[in-house]
Amino acid sequence: MIKKIISGGQTGADRGGLEAAKALGIETGGYCPNGFLTKNGPDLTLKEFGLIELDTPDYKKRTIKNVEICTGVVIFGTTNKKGKLNSRGSILTFNTAKKLYRPVIVNPTEEEFLEWIKYYKMRILNIAGNRESENPGIQNYVKDFLIRTLKIINIKPEEKEINNWINEQLNSPHGGSYYVGFDLEDSIKYYEVSKAYKRYLTKILEKVDKSFHTEIENVITSVTTI
Repeated sequence: MIKKIISGGQTGADRGGLEAAKALGIETGGYCPNGFLTKNGPDLTLKEFGLIELDTPDYKKRTIKNVEICTGVVIFGTTNKKGKLNSRGSILTFNTAKKLYRPVIVNPTEEEFLEWIKYYKMRILNIAGNRESENPGIQNYVKDFLIRTLKIINIKPEEKEINNWINEQLNSPHGGSYYVGFDLEDSIKYYEVSKAYKRYLTKILEKVDKSFHTEIENVITSVTTI
């Protein structure tokens, strides 16, 4: 499970990583140049993401520092015909990761990214890559990519267990409605559903026949374990 996402706070990929973490409720941080400097000038909103400014405006030092404190690096950036990174900043990040023996992956597919995270048991993820001016749209791409993938990898074990059960019921031969209406109360008692579980269980209401809504709502409301 990813515990923290860091970046250098630059426009583009860096910012997309921070925005994704915020949307997912994941801790953020990292180091940035003095004055919270970015391509567009000082960005004081980086304070809200927990970034720490160094005593120099040199981008290279913050790049190296962020690689030092992470457990792995993912780079989103343009490449040449040979698949090599074009940006000097991305190249520095990649080479520093190799030098410090940090796992690094470049422009992964969603499947590759998830397998990489699981294999290396990532905890502190460093997001790097192109500035927005170098690669327009990269910020939103990175943000959306991370939200889609980390939603899968960062689900809590107990939430994953009950979600799996819900999916089994909804994909049953009876279309889910029969089994959900029949087994939900026993399942809730078994898992001692908390408020967090209730939020996941209410997703059932979006998938079953409306005729079962009242029955399911009553069962969820009746749970006393908080």
